[in-house]
This record gives sequence, structure tokens and C-alpha cells, in this order.
Amino acid sequence: MNSLEMETMTRVLVVDDEPMVADFVGEVAEDCGYEVGKARSAVEFYDKYRSVHPDVVLLDLVLPGVDGVMLLRFLQDEASQARIVIMSGLGKKVIDAAVRLGRARGLNMGRSVTKPIELAEFEMLLTRPWESLE
Repeated sequence: MNSLEMETMTRVLVVDDEPMVADFVGEVAEDCGYEVGKARSAVEFYDKYRSVHPDVVLLDLVLPGVDGVMLLRFLQDEASQARIVIMSGLGKKVIDAAVRLGRARGLNMGRSVTKPIELAEFEMLLTRPWESLE
């Protein structure tokens, strides 16, 4: 992806049920030039995804009553073209498995980040979300 394509990636949807994490991630994304929407539940995610039409989805794998597989399935059903960035505290093996699953479903999976999130790493991730895990 070139810089012109990056300039068109302006909307990010933060999906995390922890208010402090969602607020931190949202503030960093705004500082990086994104318009930010936030969802703290699966129902809110489904509604916001359809109204925001995000270019990037920053997705925690665990929300109350739903897991990341269900959210990835929703994105597949929606034929999402958004770049999906997993951010989770579940550990590298689980995150890598979720990324592989997303790719197998034809989703546009990007880099991931483990919690707790470090500012410098997260800023780099947001400015270069098209980079893969490899």
C-alpha cells in the first residue's frame, strides 16, 4: 500500500469492552489522523460497523457474551474490506490463530498487538496497518 492509499484509510472502529483501553486506543488513533468510532459490545459493534464503514477495525478478541471468531464471521458475512488489527491479551498463539482464521475467511488481516499496549508500538501499527504479521 502506498501513501496515497494510506491517506484514504481515515475511519477506524475500536472494538474493546474495557473503557480505559478503548479510550486510549481511540485517542492514539485520533492523534494519528483517524476518525474514531468505538464499540464496547457485540451489538454495538454490529451497528457501528454498518454505520461507520471503517477502513480499519481494531478488534479485541473477547467481548461479553461473544468471542473473536463470531466477530470475524460477522466481518466475513459483511464482505468486509477493512484492515483488521487484532489487539488482545490472550497471548501470541491465540492471536496468531485468530489471524490465520481471518485470512482463511478471506479477511484483510493486518498486524496485531498484545495487551498491555505500548504507545510507540501502537502508533507504528496505526501508521502502517497494512503490514502483516510475517
